[in-house]
Amino acid sequence: MEGSPRPNGTDVSWARREQVAKRLKTVEGQLRAVRRMVLEGEDCLDIATQAAAALEGLRGAMKIVLRNYMDDCLDVNALECDREAAFDQFVGVVERFIR
Repeated sequence: MEGSPRPNGTDVSWARREQVAKRLKTVEGQLRAVRRMVLEGEDCLDIATQAAAALEGLRGAMKIVLRNYMDDCLDVNALECDREAAFDQFVGVVERFIR
């Protein structure tokens, strides 16, 4: 069903999809700019600043995905399997995010 979280927490048809897609489109443009700047030999500080902006945009998108997981998917997992397994799955997602 469209918009309903799947039990394993992999649903991507949630309401925040457009928010994430918009952020990723911005990140994509920033990364293209970084690549162009490198190829054109622009100033290293300018390249680093643009790359940092892209990284922060990607972090922002991931925060939305994690929030969605917590709001929509984790509760379903807790109800449909044991809480320890749901918690372990969530911790695994967070660990990948903070690496």
